[in-house]
Amino acid sequence: MSTTRRSFRSFIRPSILGAIAGTCLAGSAMASNYTINWMQQPPYLVNTTSNPIPSGSIFSLPGVGAVRVDYTTPSIAAYSNYRGVSAPLTTGSVTSGSDTYSWNNYEYFGRTNFNGGNTRATWSITYTFLSGPVQAGTILVMKSTVPVGTGEKVRAALDARGLEAVGYVSNPEFTAEGTAVRDFLEPDRIVIGAFDEEDGDAVEALHGGIDAPVVRADVNSAEMIKLTANAFLVTRISFINEIANVCELVGADVKRVAEGIGLDHRLGPHFLRAGIGWGGSCFPKDSLALKQLAANSGYHFHLMNAVIEVNELQKRRVLQKLQRHLGGLRGKSVALLGLAFKPNTDDMREAPSLVLASRLLAEGAEVRGWDPVARPELQGVTLSGTPLEAVTGADAAVIVTEWPQLLEFPSEETRRAMRHPLIVDGRNLLDPDAVRALGFAYEGTGRRISATDVLPEAAEPELETSE
Repeated sequence: MSTTRRSFRSFIRPSILGAIAGTCLAGSAMASNYTINWMQQPPYLVNTTSNPIPSGSIFSLPGVGAVRVDYTTPSIAAYSNYRGVSAPLTTGSVTSGSDTYSWNNYEYFGRTNFNGGNTRATWSITYTFLSGPVQAGTILVMKSTVPVGTGEKVRAALDARGLEAVGYVSNPEFTAEGTAVRDFLEPDRIVIGAFDEEDGDAVEALHGGIDAPVVRADVNSAEMIKLTANAFLVTRISFINEIANVCELVGADVKRVAEGIGLDHRLGPHFLRAGIGWGGSCFPKDSLALKQLAANSGYHFHLMNAVIEVNELQKRRVLQKLQRHLGGLRGKSVALLGLAFKPNTDDMREAPSLVLASRLLAEGAEVRGWDPVARPELQGVTLSGTPLEAVTGADAAVIVTEWPQLLEFPSEETRRAMRHPLIVDGRNLLDPDAVRALGFAYEGTGRRISATDVLPEAAEPELETSE
């Protein structure tokens, strides 16, 4: 394998995961000159949530090293002195039932709705290659999740313009929000799909400082690995959520069930935590993408359809639990504790809290929200500064995101502050027995319902009568 040190430049749309991936690659790479260029606007990164990184500054993360950060609009001149170009692009969404997840006219990125904005500029990286001369031996490295067949389309477009000497490598990232730096530096595997073995060798060498198995594959397979990994993870989540729903009916505890099957070496314990459903920037997008890819290829993906449907239905079960205790929700006050799609991030993309808030408001409930990091502008939702403030006078509290701060949430003070001491634990964060001992009615997900979990009937207001 070649160990030649390369100049390497990363052009990135404003994306947190792309930012960290680029920075970590720069710090760990065998690169003599690595520059990250941000397109259009400054990014906001770890520990810099209040101030953007100034252009031209040296940015570093612990264990990664220093990287020069520039902001630029891509031009052919930007590539002239660099041998490798990485393109981690903004995470996007897929419109089901249309051709947005396709490659007609090489305009996939321009035709897809990425976070609600026009992202035709995202495809401009490759358009730049097509517009002028590029140094021989340059490699375009695609780290984003893209439709299977993307690499073939890019390869054909490059070849059609006489750019056979420009390489293309699929090198998908497997980092998660909240743990991205660790995930990049300590990955389970590094996937590299290349048309040319030497290009794959060069990208593998860039990861030379990272100790992990390397999976070498063709480009289509590398693209498929990324989609399949996320699709299988959400399949496990939806499966354990279905088991949880059965557990509620038969009096079993899904946490014990998950523990029992997770110890089986053939299964393992990961992603077997029942709850309110999955969300975020990747899981919903990638599951829909695989479903659409299969449909476009002439195959009806029955299992993926069911996995997505189960996830949508799981969020609605919270309302059923609230109605079982409170009756009609009109005029009732419900506090949503945790708004981000998972802890340790402020990301609200496809967060279950959005669905819950919308449905509660549609039922006529007053909705309050609390999150230690996310401060979204949710129409009709009153944001609170503390969990106690959120539940004061509330008829119910729903744990939507498993923030560790909520472990201490149940208390005598909290119970006295609530109009009805009801906790619906959408993440099975709390100890049911301890919560009930404090005088709360408690419902988890896939856990036994106690006979004590019945709220006392609210006293009806006395009617005034005329003498």
